[in-house]
Amino acid sequence: MVQDFIAAIDIGGTKIAVAIGTQKGEIVARSLLRTDVALSPDAVVSGLLETLETLAGIEGGRLAAVGIGCPGPLDFERGGLPRAAEHA
Repeated sequence: MVQDFIAAIDIGGTKIAVAIGTQKGEIVARSLLRTDVALSPDAVVSGLLETLETLAGIEGGRLAAVGIGCPGPLDFERGGLPRAAEHA
């Protein structure tokens, strides 16, 4: 039987943290990626999906759900962060 995993993504100004865990809350794999502001949103999402699929596959499972945290409100119609939080 294939294990269903929950994924978490934390998008920050300098790094993107990615983790997958069991439905009981145990983290089984994680990765840190550099936030590359030169990449298009589609390229960032593609890279994240590839990372998540790789992590889940290494652990012998599949993704059942994904939660994402980001520094600002999302604009779903335009597909971006219109007023992303500034940091020093």
